[in-house]
Amino acid sequence: LINNFWSVNYATSWRKVSLALASTPPGIPPLLKSTPLSLEPNVTLIVSRTDAPKYMRLVKTLEKPRPDVALLQLSRDGVDGIGAYLRALKLRLDNLKGVEYLGKGSPSSGFVGLFILLQLCQKVDVFGVGQIGDTTSWHYWEERNFGSSREFGLDPHHSFDLEREVLQVLDERGVANIQNLSPDSEKSAVELKDSFHLQMEEVRRLRKAKKSQEMIERNRLIDQMSAHVEGLKKLKEFEEKKSSADQSDEDAAIEANPDDPDEEANY
Repeated sequence: LINNFWSVNYATSWRKVSLALASTPPGIPPLLKSTPLSLEPNVTLIVSRTDAPKYMRLVKTLEKPRPDVALLQLSRDGVDGIGAYLRALKLRLDNLKGVEYLGKGSPSSGFVGLFILLQLCQKVDVFGVGQIGDTTSWHYWEERNFGSSREFGLDPHHSFDLEREVLQVLDERGVANIQNLSPDSEKSAVELKDSFHLQMEEVRRLRKAKKSQEMIERNRLIDQMSAHVEGLKKLKEFEEKKSSADQSDEDAAIEANPDDPDEEANY
């Protein structure tokens, strides 16, 4: 799966090959000044987060030099659906944990690819992500990191911590398999699972504390409502007594002046 950035780069890189083939007689290998981006034989490229013109440019560019490569475009609705799922999950966990994950919940290209593969494949192995301390580099094939990017600042677009925890849950449940690239993979795997269990224990503790607090608040509201109902009941009894007393006074006044026409008129 490639995003808009890689779609443009593949099109630019392989366009040079396409032009060289067009200007070279049949049967003669084209003379290339640079090596194009690597593409394995019979690979399928799923292009996401790009518009139709850029996608079609890539299709036309690879048509002659790489007829073995299949191309598919992931619809915008598909990416938006994955994003909606991740943002909904983020909101629920934010409320559950009481601590907000960094980022806006926009899925990374890696998470989009994982989500699609889980719908299509019986077994999914994940390389290069979901490991302890893997925020130092986005790409497992590069030694440099991207610490200066906004993604590691105060207002990141992606929520890498959330994606990592989702991967850990999927690995724990056997839905996907995180393949650790560390030389000390067994130790890292143990640390990863221990970290996951500690996080789940923390989630359970927070959930229990939240339920306890909710129960306290519920009982407080019930007490307030009971006191309110009791107050209304006493107020009603007072008004009934007052009304009865007023009626008794009126009856007594009529009995005291039975022949007074003015009093009869008044009542």
